[in-house]
Amino acid sequence: MLVPVINRINFNGANIGDPFIYFGLVHVFESIFEKKFEWLIIDKFDKGKSFERFLPEIKKEGFIIVGGTPQYNNLDDWSFWYDEGIWTDYIARHRLNAFTIAGGSGHPDPGISKEDFANYCAQSKRTKRMLELRERNSALTTVRDIHSEALLNKLN
Repeated sequence: MLVPVINRINFNGANIGDPFIYFGLVHVFESIFEKKFEWLIIDKFDKGKSFERFLPEIKKEGFIIVGGTPQYNNLDDWSFWYDEGIWTDYIARHRLNAFTIAGGSGHPDPGISKEDFANYCAQSKRTKRMLELRERNSALTTVRDIHSEALLNKLN
């Protein structure tokens, strides 16, 4: 079975969190299911090129894992292509089931309380719209910090 996962292709000299999440996913999946999988990394930084290249294989499986990254923040402040583009251009458009694993929060003030973070992000119509789209297309969502959890709880 092929397991498509959105992450970083090049682990050398990059954010240590990306390979940590990827190899953690591999370990957990293969330990739980007691078998080896074929892993297909879709590069979150190539603005859809690897999605386009592997779209037939991804559609055949019918799902994709969005692993790690700061997935929860106020999109009016900042966002990368993968914060919105993978959802609008690929996941929702092709009706893929997404498993968002270990998503984190992103905010310029690391000292912000979880309540203030949730309230701040919830003010953004763009953020709320994307989280609603993600909810409709996600089979499972897990987060890695209290700020992300507070935001998702605030928006039900």
